[in-house]
Amino acid sequence: IHTIKSRNSEGDKMDIELKKTGKNSILSSYLPNYFDSLEDGVDYIEYDGTGKIISQSKYNETLGVYDTFIVGKNGEKIYAFNKMKQLHPEISNEDLYMKYIAEQLDEERFNQFLKVMVKYLPDKKNKKFNFSNPIVKWMGFSTDYIPSANEVIGNIDKKTNRIQDDCDGYAELAKKYWRLHGENAQIIYINKHAFPLNIKKNENGLYTATTLGTFGRDKNGNRDGVPLLTLYDYKEYEKNKKGFKTIKQAIQAVLKKYGSLAEGRFNLLDQNKILVINRYDKHEEKNYIITPVPIDMLMDTEKVDAFLDNEYRRYMRKKRKKYVLK
Repeated sequence: IHTIKSRNSEGDKMDIELKKTGKNSILSSYLPNYFDSLEDGVDYIEYDGTGKIISQSKYNETLGVYDTFIVGKNGEKIYAFNKMKQLHPEISNEDLYMKYIAEQLDEERFNQFLKVMVKYLPDKKNKKFNFSNPIVKWMGFSTDYIPSANEVIGNIDKKTNRIQDDCDGYAELAKKYWRLHGENAQIIYINKHAFPLNIKKNENGLYTATTLGTFGRDKNGNRDGVPLLTLYDYKEYEKNKKGFKTIKQAIQAVLKKYGSLAEGRFNLLDQNKILVINRYDKHEEKNYIITPVPIDMLMDTEKVDAFLDNEYRRYMRKKRKKYVLK
């Protein structure tokens, strides 16, 4: 048994016990994005403090597939949608599946859901959403297809029994999760990467920014599982945990982890704007536009959605293949 001592983004201690089940087993679950870099042949088991399994992806030699699940707050195992539909007939569609997940998993455990139950799959390897047309450049952005959360939920790898998609798929799931909790959520674009962003005020009236997805859970720049190695790290951690006076400061804190991806013309914070992805339900390559949105709007999801809808209608009226950012 290996005990991994870490902290979550609120500063709570997490003691995660991971059992080594074979020579290729993973020993640390909370290193950001580490699990998704592993290939088939790795067993993963997460235990709680009492020794109960609370998530796993373990190979079943008899069936030749992985038994993959995460345990909800009611103690029941949550599998991928195809299996959950068989076990629970009342979870008959993707919307009900996502609603069940939102009810059973808090934000920290939902982050673990994204790590255990979702497999990173680049668009070029994604047979379900890979278009025959070659990927071309469009205003410097890739023109790949962005699936809805429901489409992502239905795209399941039969061997690992994990949902599969790339960064925008993770972002769509997180956006839907937050919105089911009545929270603000948008999908943000930086250079060749999409991530979900949640902005809110804490009890002290300060702003907090949270991201989920392929870079793990980050709240105000405090990332789950990232060790505090120096006194400076600890002081930054404590400062970030309190929140920020402005939305801009909170966003800047969560952008740090992306490094150069969030720099240059993809960072409009000096104009108090941020690039938001607005997907529309049309099954074709490039089913979205990227729109600069004032960051002060991010506290009001309905206002942002209305703004994006207006931009989309303006885009469609132009009947152009290229959308000029203004």
